[in-house]
Amino acid sequence: MYLTRQHRRHRVADLHGTLQFAHPATVIDLSRSGIAVESAERLAPGRIYPLQLEGRDGILITTSARVVWCKLTGTLENEDGEAAPVFRAGLE
Repeated sequence: MYLTRQHRRHRVADLHGTLQFAHPATVIDLSRSGIAVESAERLAPGRIYPLQLEGRDGILITTSARVVWCKLTGTLENEDGEAAPVFRAGLE
């Protein structure tokens, strides 16, 4: 099944965010209607999270977004040398 997006996605660099309860997230891409992020925390589909984005220029954007999907994409080694999960999620 092929899905077309309503708005074009744009890759971004050096844009990080914080979801509710201070879950750090890295922005993968964004569009006028959505944003894809990676986080060590699983985000609950259907839930609305406060979202705070900060670019390398220090500009801070505060909003909220609803999780459309979230999936485990792999693991990374954390500072303790243990495998930590990496989740990717789409929010609108």
